[in-house]
Amino acid sequence: MAGTIGVAAHVFAKLADAGVNIIMISQGSSESNISVLVEEEHLSGALNALHELENEFNSNVIKEISCNEDVSAIAVVGSRMAGTPGIVGRIFSRLGSIDVSVIMISQGSTEHNVSFVLRRDSVRRAVESLHEEFSLSEPQ
Repeated sequence: MAGTIGVAAHVFAKLADAGVNIIMISQGSSESNISVLVEEEHLSGALNALHELENEFNSNVIKEISCNEDVSAIAVVGSRMAGTPGIVGRIFSRLGSIDVSVIMISQGSTEHNVSFVLRRDSVRRAVESLHEEFSLSEPQ
């Protein structure tokens, strides 16, 4: 995928044509992969569409399509996040301290939120721990 112009556009067009709603997107600067989060009800359609696209492209462009069904997304949102150094570090340090592994990350350009995907069985612990992390440090 790296260096091949238009791959992301083809992926998103194919998913749109299949009626798949994309909840979250992440692509590394290496351009070696694109991660998308879709609702569970759209998973089958998304996989079918991506496998069709895989067949349309040269095998050197799309090398693997994989999915993980047991995931959930969390978004940390706050008006004071923008321009405040260390917020994202605190989020991921806290998750690491409770042995929660992050699968996918996305941050908007406004810096008012950061979203991430983790295993579904880690959601409750993660949310409670993050709430504790930021509730204790915020003025009342």
